[in-house]
Amino acid sequence: MSSRIHLALEPGVLDRLARLACTVTGAPAALVLRFDAGRTVAVGRHGWNGATPIPELGIDPAPARRRGAPELRVAASCPLTAGEDAEPLGTLVVLDAAPRDYAPADLQALDDVAAAAAAELARMRAEAETPPTPSVEFERAARMQAEAGEKRYAFLAEVSSLLDASLDYQTTFQKLARLVVPALADYCLIDEAEPGGGLRRIARAHVDPEKEKILYTNTYHPPVSEEEDLSRHPVLRVIRTGLPLLVADFTTEMVEVIAHDDDHRGRLAQLDLRSYIIAPLAARGRVLGAITLAASAESGRRYRATDVALAEEVARRAALAIDNARMYTLAQEAIRAREAVLAVVSHDLRNPLASILLNATMLLDMTPDGTLDPWMDDNLRQIVGSVEQTNRLITDLLDVARMEESGGIPLDRSPVDARPLVAAAVRMLRPVAAARGVELADDTRGPLPVMADPDRVVQVLSNLLGNAVKFTEPGGHVRVTAETYGGEQWFAVTDTGVGIPPEHQPYVFDRFRQVGRDRRGVGLGLPIARGIVEGHGGRIWVDSRPGTGTTIHFTLPAATGSESAA
Repeated sequence: MSSRIHLALEPGVLDRLARLACTVTGAPAALVLRFDAGRTVAVGRHGWNGATPIPELGIDPAPARRRGAPELRVAASCPLTAGEDAEPLGTLVVLDAAPRDYAPADLQALDDVAAAAAAELARMRAEAETPPTPSVEFERAARMQAEAGEKRYAFLAEVSSLLDASLDYQTTFQKLARLVVPALADYCLIDEAEPGGGLRRIARAHVDPEKEKILYTNTYHPPVSEEEDLSRHPVLRVIRTGLPLLVADFTTEMVEVIAHDDDHRGRLAQLDLRSYIIAPLAARGRVLGAITLAASAESGRRYRATDVALAEEVARRAALAIDNARMYTLAQEAIRAREAVLAVVSHDLRNPLASILLNATMLLDMTPDGTLDPWMDDNLRQIVGSVEQTNRLITDLLDVARMEESGGIPLDRSPVDARPLVAAAVRMLRPVAAARGVELADDTRGPLPVMADPDRVVQVLSNLLGNAVKFTEPGGHVRVTAETYGGEQWFAVTDTGVGIPPEHQPYVFDRFRQVGRDRRGVGLGLPIARGIVEGHGGRIWVDSRPGTGTTIHFTLPAATGSESAA
């Protein structure tokens, strides 16, 4: 490699400034070079990895490194000096595949980046030459820098808090524009990219309420063709390229470039625009819009390259808010569509199922014993069992849909003794337990007054008992117990089954979640039980040890004496 450039290994501020130089000029690469005792050291770089030849700088990597790498040319350079008469500390070099001409605004922005790089080089040299004990000026500068950083982070924290407060991002963005003005801008505009390629303004704010009326609002700008000059449409340019745009000094000549018509030209004149930054609202690789921070002549505010990073960070957080809101809206629409389909399908399924169940039970009930062949009797009973199981599944699916739509299952609560409800659930599951060789016992004692929906309590108990029987091996036991404690009735369904591994226990009440390798059922029984229990104001939890068994505990509010009497 024949090169006069030495590489510094420590990335930092100068690397970011090299990236900023690429951003303001649209160039693919940039270097911050420092003059150091007869050597030139690359102390900051972006878009160049040392493998691409740069003839003007004498960089010609070995053939093995430069294979396939196109040459880069010096497209622009700025000397880095700490003062007008000071010796150059280095140079800022912008690299591109071919020489190009830059607009005056781009060159002004590049000068701002160079000034920041020169200040950083001067600071680095001062630190190297200054004794370890910091000077008063250095301490004051460090303190001012720290205070500025604290204000910046405090402002960004306020932005995040505002954006996180609501999923209605259009209303939130109007509040964001009011927050940005006057903290960062004299006026602020937020535009959302439309699917067809145009953009729509969704928020505006100005320090002067009268001038705010001049700003366009809720307006649509049609897309522009690929051939059209994007310099006339700076916001669309930022959205299409995904790169921020800094205009440090806006001139009257620029008005003629970006004005769409006489009305737009007149509005720009009234706003007295002098400087602006447009940052893309980018999230997950897509540009969703743009935010414009503008300064007027009256305030004296001017944007420089160092202001772009803060504008980009505000834009990044705003883009995430748009993206999250859009995904939430899509999810809600999908849920509503699924619920509509589920309601129609469940209704259409229940009608033929009712007919099948009616005919099968009529054949069983009306045929004298012994008349049907054993195989026919067995098949009819299987049909009845399958239809009842399908009806239960439809009911479970509708319950889950209600839970997701309204946050709970409708309940018809009244004072009731839960002991007969336990007995009813045990009676329903006893044939299933007997078929599996599992002992099922009701160990509850005395009255258990609760304020509850009796049908839903039976549903909870049957779901828990069915689960326990299903996962208990033949010869095992399943028991229901209950006690009164602290104004609640505590229930427990205990089995001697396989148990649940600790890592799976946090998920047993998740919808459609089946722990372990067993895939019997669809995973709705426990989530529905939780929805019913919590709808009553109770709690439900699991206590399990693998190889020992599982206990599902749940509570229901106890009915008071006056409620029980009523």
